Amino acid sequence: MHAIKVVGKSGQISLGKALAGMEFLVEQLPGGDIVLKRAVVIPRMNDGCTNRP
Repeated sequence: MHAIKVVGKSGQISLGKALAGMEFLVEQLPGGDIVLKRAVVIPRMNDGCTNRP
């Protein structure tokens, strides 16, 4: 799917309700293109739980 989106005055673009709340990795390429990739963010656990002797 290809679509042209316009960046609003606040610097935001709308990707649609189907993508609302999802997290994305934003990659800016040397030529100025921007790539959005869906991301799965795993919260960091409490260090006390992850440190084992």
